[in-house]
Amino acid sequence: FLSEAPAPGSPEIEKKPLRIFYIEDEKDFKEIIENELRKFPADIKIVTSFFSAEDAKEYLIKKREEKGELPDMIISDNDLGLGKATGMQFAKDLKKQGFAIPFVLFTSNPSNFEAVPKEDLGKMGLTRVVDKMIEIGDLVEVLKQVKPR
Repeated sequence: FLSEAPAPGSPEIEKKPLRIFYIEDEKDFKEIIENELRKFPADIKIVTSFFSAEDAKEYLIKKREEKGELPDMIISDNDLGLGKATGMQFAKDLKKQGFAIPFVLFTSNPSNFEAVPKEDLGKMGLTRVVDKMIEIGDLVEVLKQVKPR
């Protein structure tokens, strides 16, 4: 006998993890965040990480062309190294390219964004701006708030 599929929303259906792309040019900081997030619930998963916005954008465009699976969210450092695109430029580029992926920007200078209205952040392709030195538990809460429904 074939069993019937579980009803949508039933506990028998495993929740799909929040798939995150993470862009950070500082290797040590990148590894710390990845390792810390692994300690939290399985519903948050960094699936791919990059050292540059350029590599991440190229990968996303290729995945979209192949009709591959895109991330549910992007987390990017704003300062991605001398001569490289900033995280904010990356968010703007993705928005111009038609991507509608929630984007959390890490910054060492969150006060630079305090006066920016939420709708203006959205116009820049940003969903949230957070202090790069955020406690990991607080970051998890931000990710859950930003998580696509």
